[in-house]
Amino acid sequence: MTLSTLDRLTERLVSRLFFYGWAIVSITFATAMITAGIGGYGLSFFIIPMSEEFGISRIEFSAISAFRLALLPVMPLLGFLVDKKHGPRLLITIGSIIAGVALLLTSRVSNIWQFYILYGVVFGMAMNSMGGMLVGPAVISKWFIRLRGRAMAVGTMGISAGGFVIAPLAGWVIGQYGWRAGWVVLGLILLVIVAPMAALLMRRSPEDAGMQPDGDPAPVDSQHAAATKSEYSFTLKQALRTRSLWLMVGIQSVMLVSLSPVLFHQVAYVQDKGF
Repeated sequence: MTLSTLDRLTERLVSRLFFYGWAIVSITFATAMITAGIGGYGLSFFIIPMSEEFGISRIEFSAISAFRLALLPVMPLLGFLVDKKHGPRLLITIGSIIAGVALLLTSRVSNIWQFYILYGVVFGMAMNSMGGMLVGPAVISKWFIRLRGRAMAVGTMGISAGGFVIAPLAGWVIGQYGWRAGWVVLGLILLVIVAPMAALLMRRSPEDAGMQPDGDPAPVDSQHAAATKSEYSFTLKQALRTRSLWLMVGIQSVMLVSLSPVLFHQVAYVQDKGF
């Protein structure tokens, strides 16, 4: 069975149950939940056990954030792949495989520099390429027009779900079996759940699957198509000239700068207080 045949079969089976765009939303939700849970909420559970075993300070452990941020300039290059036909599928599938393997190897580190390289650089790069905030919103915006706000909201709810599901799971595994087992479990989640889901279900746009945005029927003529199209697409240069884009970038940047340190240290802080 060829890849194209498998894709058509998958699309028909899913479309019998619901609009295929919601499968894209589910992938975005899953990737956002797992990457936020591992890279944000869950990392805090590893600070004390790993710092104690390696004999390092909180400052030295916190330096991992600098290694993760060092590769952010590469992200626009990965972003161009989102517009390619199989780009989103490759980004999430390959990214989740690399991220999963990196976490499995992280469970074997014996010093802080190995942790910096494996988790900070390798996992950080893979997480950013597969994470819901690079691929997910871009693909959801192609699959939904009328229902875009609802679909985007459901997809990005995965970020909060990461703190509700993945972080407690990591904390429980670390408490029962140690921090090395925690990295193994998180790595297996990426390899067993995210990679197969993305490889099987991810599609760039409804047109690639012979569908229309929002699950609407195909327009009967060009005049009807023009009347139903209710959005204007900006080019990159046009978007960069708009004040709205820079306002959103500024708001997101300030939010992350203030929120990230709290998420990073919150569990260790509570444990320091005796809880």
